[in-house]
Amino acid sequence: MLRYTPLETEAMDVRVGLLLLAALLSLQGSTPMRAEAVAVDELGNPLRDVQLHVFRDRIEVTSIAVEDGGFTLEVSGTLYIYADDPSTPGVDYLPIKVEAPWSGVRTLVFRPAATLIVRGSAQFVDSKELPISTTFTVVDLEGKPIEVDGLTLIYGGGDSLTSLLDLEEDVIIVPAGMSIGVSVNCSVLVGSTLITRCFPLTDAPLRLEGGEVRSVSLLAASMPLNLKLVGDLLGEISQRIEDMRSEGFYLEVESSRLREASTLLEEARYLSSQGLYIEGFDAARRCYLNLKTLDGWLRHLRIDASTSVYLLLAFLSFTSTLTALLLLEGWRSRLIMALSLYAVSLSALRWSYPGFSLLSPPLLALSSIASLSATLISLYILSHITPKARGDGHIPVRNLIGPIIAIGRRNLRRRRLRTLLTLSSLMILIASFVSLTSVSTGYGLTAQRVGRSNWRGVLLRPGGMMLQGLEETVNWLLDQPGVEAVAPKAESMPTPNPHTSLMGHPIYGIVGVDPEDEGWASGLGELLIEGHLPSPDGVAISSKLAEELGLSIGDEVNLLGWTLTVEGLLSDDGLRRLREIDGSPYLPEKLVNISPEGEPPNFIPMVCEPREVVILHISRALMAPLVSPSRLSVRLGDVDVEGFASRMALERGFEAYASTGEVVYLYRLSSYLEGRGLPLLIPWLILLLNIASITLSALRERRWEVSILSAIGLNPTQIAAVFLVEASILGFVGGGLGHLIGLSLYRVLALLGIPLSVYQKVSALWCLASLALSSTVALVGAAVALKSSVILTPSLMLRWRLRGEEEEAWIIPIPVRLRPGEEADFVEYVADRLSALKTGVVKRTSLIRLHRLPGAYEIEFIYKSVGQALNPFYTRNRLRVERGSVTLTSIGAERWAYEVGSLLRMIAVEWASLRGSTSPPPSQHGHPSARQSGRSP
Repeated sequence: MLRYTPLETEAMDVRVGLLLLAALLSLQGSTPMRAEAVAVDELGNPLRDVQLHVFRDRIEVTSIAVEDGGFTLEVSGTLYIYADDPSTPGVDYLPIKVEAPWSGVRTLVFRPAATLIVRGSAQFVDSKELPISTTFTVVDLEGKPIEVDGLTLIYGGGDSLTSLLDLEEDVIIVPAGMSIGVSVNCSVLVGSTLITRCFPLTDAPLRLEGGEVRSVSLLAASMPLNLKLVGDLLGEISQRIEDMRSEGFYLEVESSRLREASTLLEEARYLSSQGLYIEGFDAARRCYLNLKTLDGWLRHLRIDASTSVYLLLAFLSFTSTLTALLLLEGWRSRLIMALSLYAVSLSALRWSYPGFSLLSPPLLALSSIASLSATLISLYILSHITPKARGDGHIPVRNLIGPIIAIGRRNLRRRRLRTLLTLSSLMILIASFVSLTSVSTGYGLTAQRVGRSNWRGVLLRPGGMMLQGLEETVNWLLDQPGVEAVAPKAESMPTPNPHTSLMGHPIYGIVGVDPEDEGWASGLGELLIEGHLPSPDGVAISSKLAEELGLSIGDEVNLLGWTLTVEGLLSDDGLRRLREIDGSPYLPEKLVNISPEGEPPNFIPMVCEPREVVILHISRALMAPLVSPSRLSVRLGDVDVEGFASRMALERGFEAYASTGEVVYLYRLSSYLEGRGLPLLIPWLILLLNIASITLSALRERRWEVSILSAIGLNPTQIAAVFLVEASILGFVGGGLGHLIGLSLYRVLALLGIPLSVYQKVSALWCLASLALSSTVALVGAAVALKSSVILTPSLMLRWRLRGEEEEAWIIPIPVRLRPGEEADFVEYVADRLSALKTGVVKRTSLIRLHRLPGAYEIEFIYKSVGQALNPFYTRNRLRVERGSVTLTSIGAERWAYEVGSLLRMIAVEWASLRGSTSPPPSQHGHPSARQSGRSP
């Protein structure tokens, strides 16, 4: 038994007493007591015929009719009270805060008030989202918040008077008979950052009379701030363009886009001054998007100019060295000429290219020396590689690089006039490509026709998450001019596993609809066989699912822990055929694994079957996991459907499908390709034909040369390498000099004051594009020569085709002859090449098995497409190597057999090229096509 000391007992008695006292006081504070009061105005006159609204803990606890000032309260605690004359439209007296009860008769002074009704929502040009929260603070002329008997007049979100007095969110009670202002504070998501925007509700102080009601547009109030944001950005970009021009950039197109943005800003200001705030905001938003795109382009242009210098230095050093190699003999003469040409190229590049001024001179000098040194050393090594034969007497192409370069260079020098004409044509082509054309990507509002429909309205697909919630978005749409109704729809995300089950049956899709509006939005109600669309406590299912589960209208089922009533049965065939306005299936999708057993899973989205879907009320569906709003159908009155859709895409970032009753157009904010100077394609075509004619005129000469090269022992691969070297030299020299001339033309145009509506090409990628274009044109001649080079040995040009039915076993001979002892090397090479394709992005191999049989080798493998390919395929293959011949057996459709046959023939050509010779198998001589056999065992 526990015993306490007298001191412990006394302390315990004190604690028990305090607890009893606290409980008594709490009971007394929560017990209503009568309190008498007199309601008077600020002059001391009793209020007559008013209604007192008394709130405690955000709930109106009582409403008292006051006839002659006096009233009695029977509530206690912290109370918020405002008085209102029911005969006037607005609230007549400011709210007060009191502590009840009190002793005696208390006089409560109510000051006169007026009401502001805030219409619409604030919108900002730099965000597609509506404000997450908005508060309104009543301030005096000095901008200080107004307090009434210690109560600060703040309305909107949080612990403001809106929640304390249970007011509508658009109601603001302000003092009457004095000049005031209202400060608006909005929290809005700009990009990924939550920021607060502050602006006045009106541009001038307000003075309202007692009981007066005035309406104010929140969009109109936010317009001055939006115009300032756009104006500041316009000034910033204008200054950046001036700075970049001083650095040597050619910015005619950018200046033109800046002038267009300035015009849009002036249009937005004019529309706002005329009270056309929606149209004014659209113009300001379009101006802001154009300016942000231009700003990003200018920043990217400057970064490209500073980083592309290094590649241009290497490009010009290689061009200078190749030019010297082409024109002179002897390494000393070539070195002097290469240095001279490189110095001239650097001077021209420094004068014409803006990236030079962005880097320090020491770094540029070091990079220039390193580029030229690396180029000279590389070409010297390549030119001095001596032929080395293998044990079988064959010389691989890689060991003939030096002699091949020498032969190609001498061929070009021997035909000086033709080489000069070809180089001149290439330089003109590349210079015009660089300076007179441009291809770039832009970002803005785009429109495209996507289908036909007899429905009139707009379907909105969210561009992302609805941060304000579905209800706020629907209410915002209903406030827009011309909107008659909005039908939201929610659906589940596609998953490989069921979202839930219904009486043991897997459910892969959940759809949420508003039964009052879904009928006109999609025609879902017309598919009902029995019952109606679901209420918040109901569910609708397909008729076949109901038949399988033995369910009928009125039965109760358990779904996701809810007890719901079956309220509708829908047609399975109708649900399969039902489409949205944008052409997508009405039912949600699921993820299905299409890979065979034993292989890594490959999931693709597929539409759920009607028996795998349940339809709920949208309020219930949004409570389920992985269910989110998927579309909003908007029924419009007498307004322009396309104009409304473009505004929704521009302001809120929706994918807006505008159905005019005949045609459906998609409006959205997206990237687009912009080409300038494209009419030059016609003279380019003439120039290409000129180069082709120069090449074709030498066809007989080249054929005789090919015959000579073949007669002295060069195989087709080695002959082709000679022509490829010639084309590469012409391409590099013509592309390098043409690119340098094109860059210089920008500077010339700027000095002459000639505006040219193209973007300046400062990126190193354009340097590579110039090289690719010039090399491609030069390779036209090489292609003709290559065609001639296989006249004597046509094995490289074998054409083959297949005949047969789908899913046959196709037998394809591979055009390569293996000498004794080469089978093992060839099989290992093929196996390595196939293994390297296991990680292919578009097509890949798998399950590769190598079998060593008596007197033969076999490789079994699968070759297939990856993911959601445009032309998916799947083949099972077996490559057999026996007695020097190679045969491929492929099981699959005909077009798939072509795919795998082309792959194996290319691998064989690669192996033969590395070995140094190619030849067709005996079965292929004089036979243009492969043969087809029956099905494989």
